[in-house]
Amino acid sequence: MNIINKIFNHHKIENILVLSLKEYEGYNISLELDYDVNDNTYYIIYDDDGNELYNSKIVIPANDALMIVNIINQLRIYEYNDLKDDIKTEIVEFKANIDDRVYNYTFNSFVPENLLYLSDILYFLFMSLPKKYFPLFEELIAKLNKTEYKYTYKKAFKFDLYRGKLSNIFDDEIIKRGEDYYNNQRVRFVERIKDSYYATIEGSTGIYTVIIDYDNKTKMTKMYCSCPCEFFCKHMYATIKCIRNKEFYKYYKVRYIEENADLYNKMFSQNYYLSLGLVDDKITLLMPDGSIKTVYVLDKDKKPMFEVVEEDDEKSLSNKIKELG
Repeated sequence: MNIINKIFNHHKIENILVLSLKEYEGYNISLELDYDVNDNTYYIIYDDDGNELYNSKIVIPANDALMIVNIINQLRIYEYNDLKDDIKTEIVEFKANIDDRVYNYTFNSFVPENLLYLSDILYFLFMSLPKKYFPLFEELIAKLNKTEYKYTYKKAFKFDLYRGKLSNIFDDEIIKRGEDYYNNQRVRFVERIKDSYYATIEGSTGIYTVIIDYDNKTKMTKMYCSCPCEFFCKHMYATIKCIRNKEFYKYYKVRYIEENADLYNKMFSQNYYLSLGLVDDKITLLMPDGSIKTVYVLDKDKKPMFEVVEEDDEKSLSNKIKELG
């Protein structure tokens, strides 16, 4: 039975709108704006994750509610569905009852720009709720405020890394630039280590690191790039293209030589660094956080401070280190 009917089963209730957030920042929330014909009163009812809150009936001033009704009437022009089938989280469903007909509007994460007038309705709804819910409103309208990167960049989201539509997360211009990077082999290294992909890309102004964490069971994806762009960038796109086409370029693996370590620890130590190789007399190391550091290969006595534990068949890195010594 609908929560409205449970609470007001002795009144005639007209439902004006329903807003549902599904798996949105961990919330599952339903908001309803209703009109009690007998009392001539407007209410907001909210349901948080299936917990039907009987004390959540919030009376709304008639003037405010009528303003929202007038805005809702603008929605009668068309329905809207921009839900990405392969992104199963951050789902927003908005239903408006206009002249006994229900209009549906569904999308992922952010209010689309062509539904700008929804922002006024959402503000009205969330301002009536406890303050802990207001950040959800700020995220919903982030695209309208051009701040969506704060909520998507570096955040885990549900996406099939191997088969999902790349146009769902990259815009057309980024796809074009990413294709150029991929086709021109700007991805120098890309390798899977446990549940993460690490890649090093030669950018226009430097070397950048892409890290993609992916859980194949849950399809949860989290992406990071060390470039200045605070959005899903061309370096990420080129990396995914390599992953999908199974084009992997392994890093060198090097280990810091501990002079006092016993033979057992030297043989079985799993502590190693990913390396991009040598630059002059320094070795370039990829840190776990994605940063790149260069350190001297030889100590003051011209002895190597690093040993190579994995490299190409030609032993190119080992030979270069020997030449330096």
